Amino acid sequence: MLDVLVWILVIAVLALIGVVFYIYKSTPRVKLTPHETYLEALKALLNNDKGKALLRLKETVMADTNNIDAYLRLTSLLREKGNARRALQVDADLNLRQNLSQYERAEVMLSLAEDYMLLSQYDAAEKVLQELKKFPERRAAAASKLVKLFTRKKDWRKAVEYQEEYLKHQDIDDKSSLAELKLKHGHELKSNEKFHEARVEYRSALKYNPNLAEAVIAIGDSYEKEGKLENAVKAWKKIIDVDASKAGEVFNRIQKVLFDLGQYGEIEEFYNQVLEKDPKNLQSLLGLASISEKRGDGVVAEDYYNQVLEMNPEYMPALLGLIRFYQRQQRTDDAARVINKTAQTLLKD
Repeated sequence: MLDVLVWILVIAVLALIGVVFYIYKSTPRVKLTPHETYLEALKALLNNDKGKALLRLKETVMADTNNIDAYLRLTSLLREKGNARRALQVDADLNLRQNLSQYERAEVMLSLAEDYMLLSQYDAAEKVLQELKKFPERRAAAASKLVKLFTRKKDWRKAVEYQEEYLKHQDIDDKSSLAELKLKHGHELKSNEKFHEARVEYRSALKYNPNLAEAVIAIGDSYEKEGKLENAVKAWKKIIDVDASKAGEVFNRIQKVLFDLGQYGEIEEFYNQVLEKDPKNLQSLLGLASISEKRGDGVVAEDYYNQVLEMNPEYMPALLGLIRFYQRQQRTDDAARVINKTAQTLLKD
């Protein structure tokens, strides 16, 4: 009897499921218009639901082949998903259309150039962008894309040329973007051991952006690579005038070279020069503490350590330096006091 009841229950449940499915399938669905489908795609993009956006955009262009914006958003998503080849097919077809407005034509060409660049078809991309430059209102956009193209090709001279053109079209006075391109070119030359040519690019970068500390450091590095150590130190020291807050990036370089050259006094002079520009430069004070200790002037060394800790009581390099100093001085109580303070700092973190 129990088995019969179970079977009756199973059949009833299956029948209910069948009825629900039939009602669901037979209920007429509201079909979205192409415009409504497009709005759904835009909402999905705003919500970062790219899967849904891609589906709705495909539906949109199938229903409305004149919605160029939908096509362009579709190819942009295809590129994001790593399908630049399919994006290229769509954009190339769009570019063949004769009924595009000038605005639409320009947008399609920009998208097409992006496809070509992602596929490393740089000549084709350049050809499209040079054609786009014939549109007066799109010359800035074309120049910007050309900068991107030649940066990828590592053709830095052309990248700089088109960046200058872009800045001119946009009426931008800030030349720091040119400095960055020159800096990248210099790095490439330096990595290829073309040290003199690299320095030419670094100095050119500094003309565009006199505060570019990375270029100053790189000039010194290039001299060091050539074994021109005194020139390297001279170049690194210019960081003081360019950006004293970045001096810490060359401390170890300068200290190593000057110690190798036996020019200890010059190291101390450099630290003091940094402190004149940046009185709260903790690394310079630590450097002076180390030099004072090496010179046997423990009182001055301890004072420098304490100056640092007054500015930043939790500055770990100063705490560790002072512990080692006290240990070398056999001042075990003082060392234990600082060790305890250091432990508290670590536990706090």
